Amino acid sequence: MNSNDGNFLNRFRQKQLEEEEQKKRQEELDRKKLFDAAFKRRGKRKQTTTKEEENKKAKTQDEIPADLDEKASAYLKEMRKMKDMHGGKDSGSGVRPLVK
Repeated sequence: MNSNDGNFLNRFRQKQLEEEEQKKRQEELDRKKLFDAAFKRRGKRKQTTTKEEENKKAKTQDEIPADLDEKASAYLKEMRKMKDMHGGKDSGSGVRPLVK
């Protein structure tokens, strides 16, 4: 039958060592890829836009309630246009009121 000469234990240890070496190689490869990507992007802005941020921006812009009448919606469009022309900042020096 099977002899208890330690071959199973040796094979088991060998398998564990191979798995550890493979993990180390994979981690090293991942680090190199990250470094290469960061090296290529140096001096550039980081892209932090995610889908959630894009959705939030889309919701905040162009939100005109449907229950407003024609004059009110035209007024809101004009206000938005004026705000865009003046840089969109609401406070600080040089801020002019949108409506007199």
